[in-house]
Amino acid sequence: MRYFGPNPAEAIRAAEDALTVEPFRETTYQRLMRVHAAAGNRAEALRAYQRSRSVLAEELGVPPSAETEAVYTAIVQA
Repeated sequence: MRYFGPNPAEAIRAAEDALTVEPFRETTYQRLMRVHAAAGNRAEALRAYQRSRSVLAEELGVPPSAETEAVYTAIVQA
């Protein structure tokens, strides 16, 4: 996996900022998960997944997309 940006901290900050504005955008959760995983912080990557699940379920009543689930599965199996 690779992270997005010049360094993981900046990529994480950018993703968190984006989620503040658009908390239902799954592609941003996917990016956040990938960045954490690429930076070696698997626990934070999985926490980001759980956060996406909670937000989507509580606010929209839907599960994460297949794409988000695939990112999660890749992190769990890594």
